Amino acid sequence: MKVTRENIIWESHQKHVPTIDEEGGKLWGCFRSCFLQSAAPYTEGIAYKILKNDLGIDLREAAGHTSCGAIGYHGDVTNIETQMVVAARNFAVAHDELGVDNLFSFCVTSFANYTEMIHLWEEEPELREYTAKTLKETTGREFWIPHVSGGRPSVVHASDVFYANRHKLAEKAKYSLKGIKAVDHIGCHYGKIFPGEAMGGVEFPQVLVGLLFTRGIWSGNCGLS
Repeated sequence: MKVTRENIIWESHQKHVPTIDEEGGKLWGCFRSCFLQSAAPYTEGIAYKILKNDLGIDLREAAGHTSCGAIGYHGDVTNIETQMVVAARNFAVAHDELGVDNLFSFCVTSFANYTEMIHLWEEEPELREYTAKTLKETTGREFWIPHVSGGRPSVVHASDVFYANRHKLAEKAKYSLKGIKAVDHIGCHYGKIFPGEAMGGVEFPQVLVGLLFTRGIWSGNCGLS
């Protein structure tokens, strides 16, 4: 059987995100987006409704979590050491105060930023040691890393949670999108910075169009109750 290049790339860019039917898949901690709240505040509200009401996810958000700070980091306002401690504090707050093990962000820039911090901690032990020490000295909190994608040290994006539960969402479809012509837009910070952490990588991302082509949404009915 001939294996196409697309299939090879697709198979190499898979990650396991627990569904609501799997252990840990009904309890999630989430980080809100400073950008979305100012540019498109309705986005997170709609996502909350679907995840909580339609999927039945126990969605928890720590009141004390802060912005990831990535905009300042990319603008050379803050340095990498600051970013690591900010990320570690947000992780610790979610784990200690909410009791969650799985975390996702609504913002693709936060997703990329947190992913970068986790990769640095994994690849540079001295940076992990520095972060843990500084976190303890400044906040009194213990260092903790979430493990989401197949048990690997990782966070995911909200789109990944939707994609993992796409078949459950299709069961609740109400309206059809059949005949509609549209182009999906994947945030570049989702697919291009760490392609290995994106479903389908940078060439064949599927988290949005994959939802539409799930049976019951595209060919059947679309729209959630």
